[in-house]
Amino acid sequence: MDKIDLDAEHEKCTALLALINDARAKEKVHKNGEHSLLTARNDLSALRIQQKDSDIELAKLRTTHNSELSKYGTMKTEWQKKKAQMESIVSWDLDDTDSDDGQENSSEGRRELVQEYLNLLLQKNTSKKLAKKIKQKEIDIDRISQDISDKDSLISTLEGNTGAFASALEKLKASLRIDELSLAQENIKSQATEIAALKKQSDLNLHQIQQLNETVENQKSDYQKQRELNNTLTKVRSLPELEEDKSKITSESLLEAYKEGRMSRHLEMAGPYEAGCAIRARKLVWFGSTTDEPIKVLGNKASHYGMALADATLYQKCCEAPYSRTNTSDYIKLYGVSPGFVWKHQSILKLLEILDWRGAMKDFCMHSYGRYYDSTPFHSLWSKLIASVKKDGVTTEEIASLFEEPNAIKWYNELKVLFEEGLKKHNEYLERRRN
Repeated sequence: MDKIDLDAEHEKCTALLALINDARAKEKVHKNGEHSLLTARNDLSALRIQQKDSDIELAKLRTTHNSELSKYGTMKTEWQKKKAQMESIVSWDLDDTDSDDGQENSSEGRRELVQEYLNLLLQKNTSKKLAKKIKQKEIDIDRISQDISDKDSLISTLEGNTGAFASALEKLKASLRIDELSLAQENIKSQATEIAALKKQSDLNLHQIQQLNETVENQKSDYQKQRELNNTLTKVRSLPELEEDKSKITSESLLEAYKEGRMSRHLEMAGPYEAGCAIRARKLVWFGSTTDEPIKVLGNKASHYGMALADATLYQKCCEAPYSRTNTSDYIKLYGVSPGFVWKHQSILKLLEILDWRGAMKDFCMHSYGRYYDSTPFHSLWSKLIASVKKDGVTTEEIASLFEEPNAIKWYNELKVLFEEGLKKHNEYLERRRN
């Protein structure tokens, strides 16, 4: 594991440890306050019941107090009336001193007035006691309300501690889930890498099996040819020996004939071959340039058929310096396939035709059309056709048969029409340039 991975793991562990410590601290606070929270909730329930009972008692006291005050007011009014009457009676008695009946009535009235006054005082005292009870009950209710408020505040604080602990625990679980997800993703990547390696090995094994099958077939063919050769040699050995023909051609005459025939023609072809390689090499170098455009036009017309094959020659061992090439990028850019593929299947005329058309159309788009080749209908149709015939491991005969499929024939004919239209536009462009 490299240093960067170790640093990343250290950061993950540090963050996880911080979450664990935070969760433990909040858990401790939560557990310390858990009993207090339960007690506070029970006390709060009891206080609410007590408050409710006190409210009921206060209401009853107020009702009784109001009733007693009303009764006190009535009694006071009655007493004041009787007091006024008694004062009037007393004044009468003072004026009439000879009347015994009047004195007796006056004494009786005063006794009743005093008794009612005592009752009035008792009633007033009762009202005062009720007022004190009401005031005390209100104080008790205020105290209960304050206790309820304190308990609510305490419960809110303790519940906040519980919520903080739950939040810290959830963060810790989320972090663990993220780590598990990261580990799962790493496992998936590792499995994907293993699958890719297994697939690559499987493809390699299949390729080796195919090569072995081809080797076996070649060996069978060689064995069959050897048997046929042995049979032929056996027949030759069984022929009677003939006398030496003194009139047969000598080696000197054969050498002379070779010098006059094939050797002289080979020497005659050396110049055109070298010139052809030079032309094709310059053609690829010029791609995308406007230098020597008239020569390029003549070259396109002269090598309208077989451009891909002629250019592929530059990449073969038979092509010597300074015309030989090894970097195939320009070739693939122009024709869409490798030169080795073209050289291997050079006997398929339709393949050479569509490759030549592609190279010419790219040149047309660059100079005549003023548009990108990849945006043309020809490009999309050509891509479909080449994809239908260019498959891994197929032989030249199989590719030739794929060109005879209905879709391949249809696409080939459509490509031919598009190429002829493009060639016509290109020639018109060149004609305008010359004029």
